[in-house]
Amino acid sequence: MSGAGRSTAAKCLEDLGWFVVDNLPPALIPTMVDLGARSQGNVARIAVVVDVRGRGFFDNLRESLAALAAKHVKRRVIFLEPVSYTH
Repeated sequence: MSGAGRSTAAKCLEDLGWFVVDNLPPALIPTMVDLGARSQGNVARIAVVVDVRGRGFFDNLRESLAALAAKHVKRRVIFLEPVSYTH
């Protein structure tokens, strides 16, 4: 969601040495991981920012994560949502 901190989280991961891809359609995540594996160690850690508002593209997320699991790729899903503060 807007205001959840996706851009801030992505920038932090980049500062920590991660290769970050924003708004990559989930169906392309396994391809991105394959490209990273072929980089001869130059792309060791990949973070992908996926927005649930991506409509039909988001439908492939489960399949993409399952494909990574089948290849024994370590993965983590972090869900960000905005926090509403009331005074």
